[in-house]
Amino acid sequence: MIILNTCNDVKVQYNDSEPRKLFSMTTLNKEDAPELTLIDDILVDENTAVFLREFPFEWLESEDRSQIYAVRIDAEKEVCKDFLRNLVANREILLDDQ
Repeated sequence: MIILNTCNDVKVQYNDSEPRKLFSMTTLNKEDAPELTLIDDILVDENTAVFLREFPFEWLESEDRSQIYAVRIDAEKEVCKDFLRNLVANREILLDDQ
């Protein structure tokens, strides 16, 4: 299943680091100080990182590799849908199989 990155054009830079690409299935807010972890040199919110570690996956990047558009997860569609339902509470989830 392919899941889109809500932060595909965002990079994060800490005071002592280079800018890093960011992947999150939900929109992150600076004021919330989200917990982030590095996977393949890409910052990922902690909930998504825990989910990704359970399955084989690949990043879908722009041609120039400057942005992460989505992640392709080798998991059952219902497993992905259940994760998204829990992550994005009280919202309608539209998932396309293509």
